[in-house]
Parts: sequence; structure tokens; C-alpha cells
Amino acid sequence: MSLKEPETFVAAPAAPALRPGWTPLRTAVARFVHAPQFRNAILGVIILNAICLGLDTDRGVHDRFGALLGAVDVLVTAIFVCEIALKLYVDRSAFWRDGWNVFDFIVVAVSLLLMGSNSEVSVLRVFRLVRVVRVIRVFRLFGVVPALRRVVDALFTAIPGMSAIIAVLGLLFYVAAVITTDIFAAEAPEEFGSIGASIFTLFQIMTGDGWSEVVRGLMVRHPWAWAFFIPFIVLTSFAVLNLFIAVIVDALGAEQAQALTDTKTELAANISEVRTELEGEIEDAQVGLSQDLDVIEAAQVKAADERAAIMSSLDALRMEIAALRAQLPPKT
Repeated sequence: MSLKEPETFVAAPAAPALRPGWTPLRTAVARFVHAPQFRNAILGVIILNAICLGLDTDRGVHDRFGALLGAVDVLVTAIFVCEIALKLYVDRSAFWRDGWNVFDFIVVAVSLLLMGSNSEVSVLRVFRLVRVVRVIRVFRLFGVVPALRRVVDALFTAIPGMSAIIAVLGLLFYVAAVITTDIFAAEAPEEFGSIGASIFTLFQIMTGDGWSEVVRGLMVRHPWAWAFFIPFIVLTSFAVLNLFIAVIVDALGAEQAQALTDTKTELAANISEVRTELEGEIEDAQVGLSQDLDVIEAAQVKAADERAAIMSSLDALRMEIAALRAQLPPKT
């Protein structure tokens, strides 16, 4: 995946393909829907909805401002319905090619269907679940904030390398779980009574959460237990987990390098396009100038011909005047 947007907080959306056959109303609505201001306003509404859903989980806030939060929720739903209606009017069949559009449509449609059926407790629970699911719309920020999208792209790029590290970590856990279950199951059945319990306890030890209490409890009967758990912590926490960071950082660097390459390629293409346009304009100007020079030259030739004709007419007129004077009788 590549990044071609400029480094701004909110990336400018792609300009809509305004077709010649569109009506003026559809063209105006398309420009409105695809404008950066409209997208930023919708993102603000999404964040407002997420904040209201979070506040509504507090019992005291719900008791005091439940009606207001409900009104805001209805208003937000109405805004979402208007947004989807406008996009459907503009994009038509292209609307369904965007996964986020389909997700928004399903969430809003289910919300509208359940909004009028709140008489039963089960329906109310489902309706609340839908309201909570709507918070996921905040993830649309990944689609418009280049910095967030770069992180997501890096995570997807790092998945093949991370899968190999996860496989190594899984083998370490499995072997360690078998060893600890065989050795410590009798002394600590709750922590190491089975393979599953041992894996969970080993995961707790890897994260450093209360590992000393677990190990010290085992060292009462197995003083050498530290010799097993300390290398395990070093291998898992300090070695294997740091490999995750290395893979992700490498993927981030690769994404940034790819983004720079794409940006340079795009700039080079834009420069080439501008240069081609300028060369075309210069060529058109030269052709126009040549045509103008031809017109001027033709005008000069025509003016010279007209001047010669006028001079010829004047000469003929002088000759006629001289002939007339010769025919006049002499003065007495």
C-alpha cells in the first residue's frame, strides 16, 4: 500500500468525477459532499457521537442529561442519514464500492429500524449495542489522516514478519508450558495445573505482572526455579518482543520511503504534465504569432498595392488636368 497524500492533518479528498451529463443540481451536491469542509464536519459529528456515547455510560450523567444525550443521538443519526442520502444521490452505484459507505449504511439503517421499536428490553439492548458499534465509525479517521494511515499500512506490511515471530514465541510458550506443568503442577495447581493454565501464567510472567510472587512461591520447594524463569523472561520479554518492534519500525521506514518515492514520482509526473502544457501553449502562441505575422505581411502587401493604385490614379489625374489646361484658349 502506498501513500500519496500531502502531510496535512486531514487529507484532501479526491475530486469527484463530474460528468457532462450531470444536472446542475447533482454537480452542486457533488461539490458540496466531496468538499474538505463537509468531510471535516462529518468527522466532527462522529467524534461528538463517540463522546456522547461515552458520557451515556456514566449512570450519573445518564440520569441528569439522558434526555439531552438522546436528542443529540437522534440529531447525529439524522445528520448521518442526510450524509448517506446525499452520497447516494451523487455516487449512485459507486457508493456501494466503498466499504466504509456500506458499513455506515448498515449501521444507520439498523439504528433507524430499532429506533422505533424500543418497547422491549431485548430490543433496547440491541439498540444500545448498535449505538456502541457506531463508535467504530471513528476509525474512518484512518482513511483521511495520512499519519494514522501510514501506521496502519506499516502494521499490515509487517504481518508476514510478525507471523514468523509469533510462531517462534508460540513454540517457546508451548515447550515452557509442558516443562512447567510437569514440574510445578503439584505445588501450584492453579497456575500450572494444565497446559492452558501454564500458558496463561507464563504470559503473565512475560508481561512482568506479579511474576516475582509466582516464582518466589515456587522457590519454597524448588529453589532452582529462578534458573528456568529468568531465561524465559529474557527470551520472551527482551528478545522476542523487541523483534516485533524491529519489524514494525522497519515496516514504518519502508512505508515512509515508499511514500517519499511515490511523492517524488507524482511530483515528477506533475512537472512533466505542466511542462507539456507549457510547451503546448508556447507552440500555440508561436503558431498564433506566425499567423499574425502572415496577416500583417498580407496587410502590408495589400496596403502597398492600394498605395501604388492610388499613386497611379493621381498620375493619371495629373495628366488629364494637364491635357485640359492645354485645350484652354490662351488669355488675351
